[in-house]
Amino acid sequence: MLDRKKFVELKREVKETQRARARKITILKAARKPSIYKSNTKFYDKLGRIERLQYSYRQCHIAYCEFFNRTKYDKIENTTSPWNIGPDETVIDEYKMEWKEILD
Repeated sequence: MLDRKKFVELKREVKETQRARARKITILKAARKPSIYKSNTKFYDKLGRIERLQYSYRQCHIAYCEFFNRTKYDKIENTTSPWNIGPDETVIDEYKMEWKEILD
């Protein structure tokens, strides 16, 4: 049987992690100024970090919605857009398995 208290606690913890990722993304995006584009390796390091954070945020968001809210993928993202490349199902499954193990 699923422990409701543990479920709510895990959901809150995951949500806080996602908020922290979103804050980091916002801060790093704000640090991208046109003056630093000129062959600045720090800019490219930040750009790589932003992309990695965005990737992990997206995968975790999809896993969160599917696991905690039981939302189907087509309701989470616009699947008809030609720009939409599907999520990485293995990463999403890893998140779900990790959370399931914590709850068991």
